[in-house]
Amino acid sequence: MIKLNVKIKDAGNAMKEKEIIDFNQNINMNALRKYRISIGQKSQKIIKKLEYNDLKRKMEKSQLDRIIKEGCILNVEESKWLIDFWGKKIVAGILLMLITRHQIVHLNNALKIKERYLKKN
Repeated sequence: MIKLNVKIKDAGNAMKEKEIIDFNQNINMNALRKYRISIGQKSQKIIKKLEYNDLKRKMEKSQLDRIIKEGCILNVEESKWLIDFWGKKIVAGILLMLITRHQIVHLNNALKIKERYLKKN
């Protein structure tokens, strides 16, 4: 996390507006790009190894518990919903959500941020 110049290691679901602003102002964008590429490559390797039956299974409770234990999702009300959400989906649904639905959910937020930015400049 030092290379990224950020203080959090979780998904950020419980972040307040000031924390998001601080995060955005301090993150090392070059390190973030390298991190994104690395995670993308690792994810592709994992996905290529999945078989049909893997895609049809639900996440095991132990896997979901590990996500919280390792601090990827905070064990607070604002974040725990995500664990519940993932627990109801099959692996294929989770993978597809990341590349389809998740982008759409944040599209409105991105447009609002763009409008604010354009008004200031």
